[in-house]
Amino acid sequence: MVIVVLAILGIAFALGRPQNTETGAVALQADRVAAQKEPIAAETAYSLDVITVGNKSSTVNQDENPVVVMPVGQGLRLVGWAIDRASNEVAGGVSAEIDRGPDIAAVYGQDRPDVAIALKNVALKASGFTIDVPPKGLPRGKHFISLKILKSDKSGYYLVKNKVSVTVE
Repeated sequence: MVIVVLAILGIAFALGRPQNTETGAVALQADRVAAQKEPIAAETAYSLDVITVGNKSSTVNQDENPVVVMPVGQGLRLVGWAIDRASNEVAGGVSAEIDRGPDIAAVYGQDRPDVAIALKNVALKASGFTIDVPPKGLPRGKHFISLKILKSDKSGYYLVKNKVSVTVE
C-alpha cells in the first residue's frame, strides 16, 4: 500500500512549481540500481504532482491513475516527490519504467521545503524529482509508466501501484 500525503501539503502540490536543478540535485543512476533489485512488499510516501506534455502542464489527482493523451513527437515530464517512509529519509533515487522496459532515471534530490514542513522532518527537503521522457521516447500507441522509488540504502525499491497511462497519437 502506498501512502500519499496531499491534504497536509495543500495548494503547493496542486500548483506545482518549476524545479531548480541548480540546488545540487543530480541525476542518479537509479535505473541501474532498480534493475538489479526486487520490489519490496512495503509502503512508502510519494506524490506525482504535475505531468507536462510539450508546454502544457496538468496537476495530478492522486485518487486516480493519471491518463495522458499526447501527440507523437512530444516530450513528457513527471514532477513530484518521494521518500523512504520506512527509514524516514530521502529515497535512494526514483526511476520510471515504461511498458516493463528499461528504467529512465529521475533527477532526484530537488528542493521541496513544502514536503519537509508537512512531514516535520528537515532531512526530507531534498525529496523532489523530475523524470523527462524524450520526444522520441514513446512511439504511437498506449503505454504504461510505473514509478520505482529506491530505498534510502538502495537495497530494494518500492513499486508504485498507480500507473500513468499514456496514449501517443
